[in-house]
Amino acid sequence: MARLRGFLLLTALFPACSGSSTAPSAPPPAPVRVSVEPFLAPDGPDTKAFGMEVRNISQSPVDLTFPSSCVLVAHIVDRASGREVTPVGGGQACAAVITHLPVAVSQSVVFTVIVKAGTAPIPTLIVVPPGDYMIYTSLEDDKYQLKSERLPFTVR
Repeated sequence: MARLRGFLLLTALFPACSGSSTAPSAPPPAPVRVSVEPFLAPDGPDTKAFGMEVRNISQSPVDLTFPSSCVLVAHIVDRASGREVTPVGGGQACAAVITHLPVAVSQSVVFTVIVKAGTAPIPTLIVVPPGDYMIYTSLEDDKYQLKSERLPFTVR
């Protein structure tokens, strides 16, 4: 009888161990939104400019923390195959340093990326063969992993 009382006492004190399961709580919604929008200049048949934006949509300042110097990463996807395209000369290089990005309430931070059609790498540009693509941006800080909508574009 003493063992049964001890078991009942432990079950009452530690309900999580009693065999009843609880569903994990959903993570809170991200306090930021990411998007990619076309810029007007430079713009031509072989060059497109885009703004990759992170916007604070919460009622409090947000301090994002990233494992590298890449805050927002541009992704180029071939429209026909749906596969991600590696730019001519390789992908984006990021320094292995913890990076913080404070974003005030209702404010945004925009990073510009320029995509150019070509066959040789150009520093500071994303160079891809002429074609039909989609671009999106991703944010991966220590709490949130977000992707923007895909935006179609063409470079000739």
